[in-house]
Amino acid sequence: LAGASYCSFRDRFSAEWITTGDSHFTQEIDPMFLIDYLCDTGSWTDLAADRLPEGIGADGYLVAQITMGYGGNDLDAWCATVAQLSTDTGLPVILLPICHFLNDAAFLAAARAKLKARDVSCHLIPGKINVKATAAVIGQSAGYIGSSLHGAVTAVAFAKPLAVLGHS
Repeated sequence: LAGASYCSFRDRFSAEWITTGDSHFTQEIDPMFLIDYLCDTGSWTDLAADRLPEGIGADGYLVAQITMGYGGNDLDAWCATVAQLSTDTGLPVILLPICHFLNDAAFLAAARAKLKARDVSCHLIPGKINVKATAAVIGQSAGYIGSSLHGAVTAVAFAKPLAVLGHS
């Protein structure tokens, strides 16, 4: 890269890691990975707090998303994995709908019942939530578990650990 005049990066964390030292070239970062720059930290915290259950704050929960197309294959296995991650971290789980038109709220209500049967502290975010509020809930979490590409990208943008759980 020493001779490069321009370089495009997926995210700012990769750019910072790759460009440490003596690198003098123009950098471009995929704008989706810059979502955390839309607001200052206090604004993200406030926006998430408006949606989170009382007593749960920033970095005090895991956020989990799944939609019927993924979880319909084996919701029990998905819940077992989420439960294990909750147990390992000692954190409650916030279930966050992805697609309202796919009836995620009802599907996540079934997931909540299965998680509660496993003694997992979990809460379902009710109602429709917009993209910015969804990003805030993910960005203020301690980590992301889900099937959503956009949820995973948001977790990376906020430098949160993530586990992507797919069809199997």
